[in-house]
Amino acid sequence: MGTLILVAGENGSGKSRCAENIVAQTTGRRYYIATMQPCSEENLRRVEKHRRQRRDLRFTTLELPHRVGAAAVENGSVVLLEDVSNLLANAMFERGGNEESVYGDIEALLSRCRVLVAVTITGLREDGYDGDCGDESVTVLRQGTDAAIVTYGILTQQALRAAALLAGEGVSARVVKLNRVAPLDSDGICRALDGVKRIVAAEDQLRAGAVGERLSALLLEQGAGTEKLVLRSVGTTLPSQGSTVELLHALGLDAEGIVQAVREVLA
Repeated sequence: MGTLILVAGENGSGKSRCAENIVAQTTGRRYYIATMQPCSEENLRRVEKHRRQRRDLRFTTLELPHRVGAAAVENGSVVLLEDVSNLLANAMFERGGNEESVYGDIEALLSRCRVLVAVTITGLREDGYDGDCGDESVTVLRQGTDAAIVTYGILTQQALRAAALLAGEGVSARVVKLNRVAPLDSDGICRALDGVKRIVAAEDQLRAGAVGERLSALLLEQGAGTEKLVLRSVGTTLPSQGSTVELLHALGLDAEGIVQAVREVLA
């Protein structure tokens, strides 16, 4: 079994560059395993940025959102795996996997590597999203015509993942990110939602007085013509203890829960 080097850090912390610098000091056949499934324009821009960064490292690139243990890499090669957090999310949300199954997958990959450099995220910025939204108070991250998912903070990536899953069902879901929640930008929100009449508002806050209720009132006051609005929030009481993944799933605020909310709003 080869050497495992784990590079961990917050989003935007430079961990990808650090991992690439480590690989640059090695010799032999190099592979880059990409685990992210791009689900927005911002994701695609990030992928292109990383491709430019590693252009001179002469990687053979493999796109594997699942089962990296079966990757077609030569024995004794150097592998950069980016990243473990996406691999875990893909397994849990799409295939019913868990931490043990992903760890076993990584061990199977490591058994055929001389060096495995694995990148993972340890935390998110305050808003839970590392895309550049500029100075806008409202940003459309993904276009769609059937329904809109309005969210902010740590649920932004869950909303983008939900929209990608819905696209597989033939549903076109717009993702609208609120960069400012107090006060709400009524003009910006109405522009972002123009043409969409069915809306899901998702937030990881108690429901009373939170953004979802204020958004509902705003749309009514503006005469936006909303036909149906579904609110997804923590509810009326604080949740029980658990990991972030467990709590989001229990509250219906993970990608699967948001997909279900969009199905409801379209019913």
